Amino acid sequence: MERLTRYLNFGYLTLGVLMAWLCHKTFAMVLDWMGPRADRILFADIQLSLAAGVLIGGGIAFAMYKNAKIYGWSNEVAVELSKVTWPDQQDTQQSTYVVIVFSLVTAMILASFDFIWKFATDLLL
Repeated sequence: MERLTRYLNFGYLTLGVLMAWLCHKTFAMVLDWMGPRADRILFADIQLSLAAGVLIGGGIAFAMYKNAKIYGWSNEVAVELSKVTWPDQQDTQQSTYVVIVFSLVTAMILASFDFIWKFATDLLL
């Protein structure tokens, strides 16, 4: 169970980093539209958009982490995913080959229909 908790905490940390990056880029784009000096440097070369992105993205991830309903749901998802038996490499390769062959056969059938249709319309026209 501790291993699942570790993965869950890492997932929330990853969510926080992604949200911070997304908010930073969004704020930078909005401030860039406002003018060249709108995205001010606050201190130590940290821009306003970066500070706002980190605060908002980290806040969203922290709020989701502390919300009992969301944390419980994500814990249930982690428990269910731990019960899944994932295919090994050989099964994955065999399934991939089946998909490739099926796609090629389907492409040949559709191409033959296309050639027959083209031949029929050329005869009529």
